[in-house]
Order: sequence, then structure tokens, then C-alpha cells
Amino acid sequence: IQDRAGAEREAIKIAVADARQRAEAAAAGANMKVERIVRIEEHRGQIVEPRPMMAMRAGMAQESATTPVAPGELHIRAGVTLTVTIR
Repeated sequence: IQDRAGAEREAIKIAVADARQRAEAAAAGANMKVERIVRIEEHRGQIVEPRPMMAMRAGMAQESATTPVAPGELHIRAGVTLTVTIR
């Protein structure tokens, strides 16, 4: 991917639009409307550190094998929490 940052921004834009539509659907279910967006929070993925045993195994595996490089897919995801007021 040539512009990962651009792709991430687009994913966030889509996530916000989806969250807005969900908020509007929820409000409509209660015969109400979304008045305004109060807050938007982006959820960033957390890096999970390997446990000591797994890290040791990973190190041993790296010593005994090489990793082939092959084309594949790259998934870019974005998650947001949208806080709105309804009336």
C-alpha cells in the first residue's frame, strides 16, 4: 500500500459515518432524532506482547527457519465511539 495513512483516515471516515447511521437508527427506534454529535473517540488497536514462553518459541523458530515473503492482503480497520444527543 502506498498511502497507509490515507487509507487509515478513509477507514476512520467510514467508521464515523457508520456510527452516525447506527445512532440515527437507534434514535428512530425510540421516535427521536440525533440532535448533534458530542464526542468522537477513535479506538486504536493495542499491541499484544508475546508471553515469555511464546517469545522463546518464536525466537527458536526464527533461528531454525526463514520467512518467505509473498504478496497478500492488508486489512485496515477503524473503530469509533460516537456520543450524540437525541431529542
